[in-house]
Amino acid sequence: MGFFAYNNNVEVCLQLTAKLTSRSVPLFLFLLCVLLPVVVVRSELSDLSCDLSPCLDLYTLAEERLQIRSPDSRAPSPRGPSSTPESVHSRCIALRTFALCIRNMSRACLGDLGYHSSQKVSEKQMKQLNCSARGPVFKPPPISDEPPFDANAVCTYFSQASKGQSLCQAFGDPHIERFDGHQQTCRIVGAWPLIDNEYISLQATSEAIGNAGGSVITKVTVVIKRNDACALENYVTYQASSLALTDPLPSTFDDGQTSFGPSDNIQLREFDAYVEIYLRYIDTVIVIRYHATGPHLSVAMRLPREITETNLTRNSSPIQLCLSGCPLSQQVSLLGVFYDERERGESSENKPSKRGADESIRPEARDALYVCRGLVDFYLDSCVFDVVSTGTYDFNSSARDAFSDAVRLYPGYATRLHNRTTLMSASRASCHVSDRSWARCVLLLIVCVVLLLHIKR
Repeated sequence: MGFFAYNNNVEVCLQLTAKLTSRSVPLFLFLLCVLLPVVVVRSELSDLSCDLSPCLDLYTLAEERLQIRSPDSRAPSPRGPSSTPESVHSRCIALRTFALCIRNMSRACLGDLGYHSSQKVSEKQMKQLNCSARGPVFKPPPISDEPPFDANAVCTYFSQASKGQSLCQAFGDPHIERFDGHQQTCRIVGAWPLIDNEYISLQATSEAIGNAGGSVITKVTVVIKRNDACALENYVTYQASSLALTDPLPSTFDDGQTSFGPSDNIQLREFDAYVEIYLRYIDTVIVIRYHATGPHLSVAMRLPREITETNLTRNSSPIQLCLSGCPLSQQVSLLGVFYDERERGESSENKPSKRGADESIRPEARDALYVCRGLVDFYLDSCVFDVVSTGTYDFNSSARDAFSDAVRLYPGYATRLHNRTTLMSASRASCHVSDRSWARCVLLLIVCVVLLLHIKR
């Protein structure tokens, strides 16, 4: 695919060169059309040669078959369920399988930061669970046309498409990561649906905080819809509120139950600072966290990609933050918080000023950058934005917990991120994508500039 895309780019650019009459422009365009697509192809080929998705799919399958709800390295609260030796053993098998899988890709992924981050995360979780490097691993069953029937696993989700998992998060001021990996910061007040399909509906309510126009999530409502086979005949709801005086994260559903459905395939589990809802029949995990700063809530959920792409109903909300993000009018640029207005243009091109490369960064953003050290990419930007916009250093915990949830729910998630420890620049923001197709965006921008110059002539 990369070679054919390269040929197409060269052909289009050469045709454009022939039409221009300037003597100086054709040589520039020729170099542009030949050299820059090479960067795009090299970027795409490097991604293809270090693809961890098979290892992630294998881990997810092991998690399903071993009936692991979601691996959590932290100890549960005294009120929550304790880890049994059997559950720890199963988690070790799944983690060992993932670690062995990515280890076999070490040659192809040499120098890939995402690969090494995933390796470190899996090693850390195995160490916290005292998992030995040697031991049993999960072996996937042979592929057949029909899903295997297991009488002991009633209402277990089996995917025919094997499209993997999707992750969505809403945290902080709030920051949204959609199922497709795109990330946004929104200023939204009121109730907004995160997802609404034939199985579940999750709605988050935001309220204004501080004097800078920020907002945080203060209420989360989860509705598990009617399903005669695997749920109940009536809707079951769970509601959390950061403004509640006694129990912001109830330990039961609204009807007092902690589990229901055949073989208790729907469960609510309580931990130190969050609750987790697991729905086995659609292999879905929802994590709702309470943050004392604010106070506010955050949400993380993992669903099969097959469900997020195909299970929209006629009565679904037209705007779902996890699918389409917040409306353009509600989106917020982070640059105004990070940089001084007068010097933002110089910083946006990553050009150091006479007094230093970070001269245009606002002092409060520089202080927040130190508070948020250890985070990278979108989580670093989100953390700095939250600290600056609220004026509270403790707000850095929201981004840190969000990153922790992402890695816990989606092992190998770090491969999505760039190992960037500096603030986002304007050029990066304009071409910000979750994958590594930034070179394609740069090519498009340069071609557009050349066309505009030609039109003016």
